Formats: sequence, structure tokens, C-alpha cells
Amino acid sequence: MVYYLNFVSTPKISFDPKEFNQEWHVQAKISITSDLQEELYPRPQDIYIDLITDEYTLSQTSQYDTSLCQGRHVSWDKDNRVLKIDSRYRASKEIQGHTNLQFGRPLTHFRMEVTMIPFPKPVLSPSTLPLIVGARSGELKLQGPSTPSKLDKPFTVEATREVQRVFSLYNGTRLYVNEAMGQTGLSGHVWDASLGLVAYLNDWLEYNDTIANVHADSKKFDIPILHEILLISYRRKLKIIELGTGCGLVGILLAQLISHCDVAITDQDNELAQINIKYATPAKSSTVTFETLRWEEELPASLVGKRFDLVIISDCTYNTDSFPALVGTISRLAEQEPDIKVIIATKVRNEEEKIFFPMMKKAGFKKGGLTHEIPIPGIYVGKGQSPSKRQIDVHSFIKAKRI
Repeated sequence: MVYYLNFVSTPKISFDPKEFNQEWHVQAKISITSDLQEELYPRPQDIYIDLITDEYTLSQTSQYDTSLCQGRHVSWDKDNRVLKIDSRYRASKEIQGHTNLQFGRPLTHFRMEVTMIPFPKPVLSPSTLPLIVGARSGELKLQGPSTPSKLDKPFTVEATREVQRVFSLYNGTRLYVNEAMGQTGLSGHVWDASLGLVAYLNDWLEYNDTIANVHADSKKFDIPILHEILLISYRRKLKIIELGTGCGLVGILLAQLISHCDVAITDQDNELAQINIKYATPAKSSTVTFETLRWEEELPASLVGKRFDLVIISDCTYNTDSFPALVGTISRLAEQEPDIKVIIATKVRNEEEKIFFPMMKKAGFKKGGLTHEIPIPGIYVGKGQSPSKRQIDVHSFIKAKRI
């Protein structure tokens, strides 16, 4: 399984000009857990700390960040539950001087980044997924009612209460995903199946970036439905709907990488997904919007009559009680578009999840190809651990034709 760095407490920055060294004092508490936060990382690991800002580069397509202070690190021990960060930075030399000399204007905000990789992140793919996914804090704002215009008085600034994940995509853009901080609900975090799926899709879409490759027969990418879906975008506007979007990771990635594509990401009332849309940089002629959709209810008026080419779902089969409502929603969408395709990414968490497939068959769907396995990083911590925790299964469905 993949592990995730998380902030247990919001980072704080304090400054006192009366101190001899005039240092910025940066404090935070972090943890390393599985996606559902039920397991702690069981091995020693160096965690690198950086202070980064994006305020000078948001107008650039590549959205590269400016690193202010590299090279600091703390050590996570196998017995840790929480790790304290307590670092000091020379304000004049490492922060103020860097920004003033290079950009000619003062720094106004930045974020703390914690990661196991102390260098630029590789482009997202199954082969480059880290065992521990890094995190950025919410913004630490240095200009506002809590800070003076000149650093002549002591002050303390606390970051906004959020965690941000950043992933580099093959087309030069970045995927920014804000999460809820702490254990504030299952939909507020990135889950393994969605992470594995976006890594696969970024890899697959890079290979199929030209119409020639879409038509090519490649054993490397063996989800046939994806080829059919991508070909539609060369003929007309592609319509995709994501169910149970959570943070919006999968749907936003598709909007950023596929041109001529309208993506509707849906969930129950979900503020995080709507926030993350604001960070999105959709591809040419593509859009991504959020719609409130509750599976146990009829389709909302905004979705009635819409014909979607693809339904995409990830990590939504952990709760078997929701299966009838989920299958019912898929069926209602299929009534509006009989040729609809369905892709579901799962990480098996219990054996009872298997009842989903007979329910889909009963609803008139059949498998649209073989199950594809996406490897994800993982470690074995004991004899009882299932190998399935190191892979994501991708299933595809189409509507069975009536004879």
C-alpha cells in the first residue's frame, strides 16, 4: 500500500526581531499513514522539509515553484505516531534576501512541504509512484492583519487548515489536490485506487497523445474501452462523469489531459472538490464542473437527459451497503446513453466487495475486457498481509445488448 504524509497540526511561523540571529521559527507535527489512516508507516525514513512559494509563477503553464530553504530533514522512527518539526531559518539570508534579490518584491505567502524525495518530482506514472506521498501545508500568509508591514515587531502566523498534494503530469501541467486536514471524513482524502488510476491514465494518455498511437495495437495499455473513449474526442466533444469523486483527483486529471472533453465530477455536497477545480488547468476546449449527486436519489435536474460516454469510479466499492444505490445510478445514466462505458478502479479491502459484479450483471452490464492490474508501491509488514494491497484492479463494463 501507499503511505501519505499528513499534517497533524497546522504549521506555524514565528519571528522576533529582538532575537540575536533574527530567525524564522517554523513548527509543525506530521504523521505517515495509509490512505484511510488506519496504519502507520512501520520503518525508519528521512523526511525532507522545504519552504516553497508559487506566487511568482502562477501565470506560467508549468507552474513551477520557488524553493526558499532546501536541505533540512527530520527522521521518522518505526515507533513514531507523530513527528515534531522544529526548524529555524535565517530570515535575512534564506528567506527575505532570496526573494527580494531575485524578484524585487517581498514574499507574501508560502507553504511548508514535507516529502521523502529531496529533488524535483518525476512525472506521475505507476513506475514513479513514491512509497510515501508528500504533502504541502496550507498557506502561511506573511502580509495581512496579523503581520506588520515591516518586520520590526514579533508575530506568529498559522497556516490555513488543509493539506495539498501536487502531481506532475506529462503535458507540463500540475495536478493540485487539496485535502481535509485530519480525520474529517472519508471523502476528504486521496485514496490508493484513485492515485493508482491517475498514475496509469497519465502514462497511458502520454503514449496515446497522437491519433496514430491511439490506433496502434500496444500490449502495454490493455483496457480496450479507453481506446474507444479517446477516439471519440477526435470526432466530437467527449462527455465523462465521475461518481464519488471525493477530492476530484481522477476527473480533474482527465480534464487537464484530454482536449475537447467535458467532465462532470459528482459526489454529495463536497466543498473540497469545488476548491480543487479552481486549481485545475483544463486542456484545450475542455471543462470540469461539480454536480451534487446522491446515489440513493433520482438524477438531479442538471444531469437529466445528458448523454455521457464514460462513467468513471474509483475506490467506491468498500461499502457493500451502497452497492444497490451505486448500480442504480449507473443504470439511470445508461438509460440516457445505451452505449455508455464504465470504468471502476478498486483496491480490495474485504471479500464481500465481490458481490458488486453479480449486481452489475443483473442490471444488464457485462465485462468490457479483462481486469487490468496496476502495481502500486508497498511493503510487507507481516505474514498476514494480502498481496492485493500492492495492486489496483481496473474493471470495465458495457451495457449488454438485448437480443
